Amino acid sequence: MRIAYKYRLYPNREQRKAIDFTLERCRLLYNRLLDERIHAYKNEGKRLTYYDQANTFNERKVAIPALKHVHSQVLQDV
Repeated sequence: MRIAYKYRLYPNREQRKAIDFTLERCRLLYNRLLDERIHAYKNEGKRLTYYDQANTFNERKVAIPALKHVHSQVLQDV
């Protein structure tokens, strides 16, 4: 039998701000990537894979400086 524990977090104001910042950037990135996939399929008839989009993260970090403050593993999970 597996047991799972849940812990309640009580972040302070600074930590809450950092969490909100990261979640907002992830939301924006997810919506942008989804829009690119939809656009590529409708207009060009081609499917974008995870690897196609993940390889653009370095370019995206240059174009969108706020993404530099989000950990790379988090961006890959998006």
